[in-house]
Amino acid sequence: MPILRERGGTAIVEFAILLPVILSMLVGLLSFGMYFGAAHSVQQLAADAARRSVAATNDTGRREIVTAYIADNAHGYFLIQPDRLTESSVSAEASGQIRVRIGYDASWLPVFAFARLVPLPPSTIQRDCVILVGGL
Repeated sequence: MPILRERGGTAIVEFAILLPVILSMLVGLLSFGMYFGAAHSVQQLAADAARRSVAATNDTGRREIVTAYIADNAHGYFLIQPDRLTESSVSAEASGQIRVRIGYDASWLPVFAFARLVPLPPSTIQRDCVILVGGL
């Protein structure tokens, strides 16, 4: 029974068992971090476009300002590819508020490569920003 008492090589066996778990956790953290970064960028784009739309006096002007702002500035936001923006809408609400909604197809992010390993967030990020229209 000298083979059962031998302690050499236990570290490599433990390493072989734990390495896939640790790598999966690390890759998952990085991938979900990228997803959350893209979601925050979409939210910030909606908020900036909504703030910009306050300058217009009517709904048509607001839509034009929001559309132009998104087209001109979407490339400057972290993890945003302008050609993957799926929708943007501007609506005025009865309470004197403006709602800007932006959708983004995030299916290209690395998190979706792990579809069989972990539960995933939706591949379309949709964010709204509601801002109060000021005035006299």
